Amino acid sequence: MISELINERLIRLNLDATSKQDVFNELSQALVDNDRVSDKAAFIADVNAREALGNTGFEAGIALPHAKSDAVTKPGVVIGISRDGIDYGAEDGERSHIFFMIASPTNGGDHHIEVLASLSSKLIEPGFTQALLAANTPSEVMTLLTQPSKESNNTGPKKGLLIGVTGCPAGVAHTYLAAEALEKAADELGYEIKVETNGSIGVKNSPTQDDILRADAIVVACDKQTDMTRFNGKSVVEVGVKEAIRDGKGLIENALNASPYQAAGTSKQSTNTNAPSTGTTNWRSNLYRYLMNGVSHMIPFVVTGGLLIALSLAIGGEPTEAGMAIPEGSAWQQVLDVGVIAFQLMIPVLAGYIAYAIADRPALAPGLIGGWIANTGSFYGAEAGTGFIGAIIAGLLVGYFVKWVSGINYHKFLQPLVPIMIAPITGTLFIAALFIFVIGAPIASLMDSLTAMLTAMSTGNYILLGIVLGGMAGFDMGGSIQ
Repeated sequence: MISELINERLIRLNLDATSKQDVFNELSQALVDNDRVSDKAAFIADVNAREALGNTGFEAGIALPHAKSDAVTKPGVVIGISRDGIDYGAEDGERSHIFFMIASPTNGGDHHIEVLASLSSKLIEPGFTQALLAANTPSEVMTLLTQPSKESNNTGPKKGLLIGVTGCPAGVAHTYLAAEALEKAADELGYEIKVETNGSIGVKNSPTQDDILRADAIVVACDKQTDMTRFNGKSVVEVGVKEAIRDGKGLIENALNASPYQAAGTSKQSTNTNAPSTGTTNWRSNLYRYLMNGVSHMIPFVVTGGLLIALSLAIGGEPTEAGMAIPEGSAWQQVLDVGVIAFQLMIPVLAGYIAYAIADRPALAPGLIGGWIANTGSFYGAEAGTGFIGAIIAGLLVGYFVKWVSGINYHKFLQPLVPIMIAPITGTLFIAALFIFVIGAPIASLMDSLTAMLTAMSTGNYILLGIVLGGMAGFDMGGSIQ
């Protein structure tokens, strides 16, 4: 399977790259030269879009840039080695030396995920990266990749069963690296483990109810929403997916000593004093996970809407003084209208799934409705909506409000109505009233002011405009300032 995606022609042992973008350019060219990618610029754009969701630089000098892209004609993995290393933005602050660029077709098969899982087991083997850096020929690299993984030395009886859950926004590299790290750590500690992966090919290897009942502890290393109610009463640690890659053994030990998890609506949430992240760090980690859950569900709407609009204008459009326009009565106008609908839906979806990440299904409907109201200025007397800022605010407010409503100690006859009636209705009325009567117009006015300011700068002080845009790029979720 590995030989189908990686061959000696896709191995670059001495990269000339001196920056992250140089790496993308050099490795993408190798994919183009080997008929894996048809449009280099489009593929690099998709790789950068994935980087905006979270840096793919790992510790120990390894980076896994990847993307699912329409520009990929055949799945492939290109390997690059930089002897001097480059500043990739890895969390440990060290330079990155080994790069695995994974190219996946948007609607292609998913067998490349199996290769990634196999590759993940190699990357966490002691001494593998050192051997890779010492390789002098592509054939030596292929030998390292294809030789069987080392068998476990722990063949004695297991102490018990553990359950892991892993998932990253894109559902590719981090998901399977974290799963491998947890499996290796559990084996070293003498435990059996079952790891559920929330990847791009869906949820795999989910534990049964019997597995959960038998489990000694649960490790949830996930940057996307997962059903936590099933783990009610078990010892649980919740962290980001990279924590499992960094310290799988430590997470398992913390989970074994953790307090029982209490799902929302059963009683007050217990504070897990044994979790590795507390205070501000834990709050930031949770906020990141909530936002990424919204973004990961929004991306298909962005891609669908953008491609349909671009396709309709490129094929059915005609040049006019105002730009490309579709002639009246053309069938391509219908295609453009469908693309516009996808763009209209992406804001409510962003808000809805941020809320869903915080308070589960009861928050989904009010989150979607709140996002639609936030993006429709006519509700609060504005010419334009509040855009992405309004959607994020709506999603967070709805999520925490519904979580509070669901956590109230209701009479046993009312409890079945909480998730299907009480929480959705009160959450919808709450966010609707808040945006219509209180915060909708001020946020819309702020967005108008920011737009006007940037427009004025574009015709005036270019240096100041560059500073502002640079600051905005640096402070967003994919920027250098975290």
